[in-house]
Amino acid sequence: MFEQIESELADDRRRDRRTGVIVIGFDRPVSDAVGHEVLLRVRTTARDGDLVGRLSPQRFIVVVPRLREVDALAQLVVRLSACLRGSRDGIMTVDPQPSSVSGAISDSRSTAWSLVEAALADPHRASA
Repeated sequence: MFEQIESELADDRRRDRRTGVIVIGFDRPVSDAVGHEVLLRVRTTARDGDLVGRLSPQRFIVVVPRLREVDALAQLVVRLSACLRGSRDGIMTVDPQPSSVSGAISDSRSTAWSLVEAALADPHRASA
């Protein structure tokens, strides 16, 4: 996943765009069954071309390349938070509930690691 983030960062730098990362955190490890539901909901909410994966047993990640506006990432954080806390097709919320949905946007010096660390540093809102 980190190699993909580095590739997106390099491509976006060349094209004067930014890359965002959203981290969805849970207080405890998530079972495979719940993890599949989380990934399904995130994939249906994320934009086409966003990369979605599992970062650890307690964290999921969305890589959001080709950002031109900072607000686009903040809006996606809100949509992802709502999709994981609400019902979908009559199915109730994901249990356990995510404890945080947070994001960060690249700058000219960002690396994959620094971008993920920035998203983890502010566990409640998207940062610019």
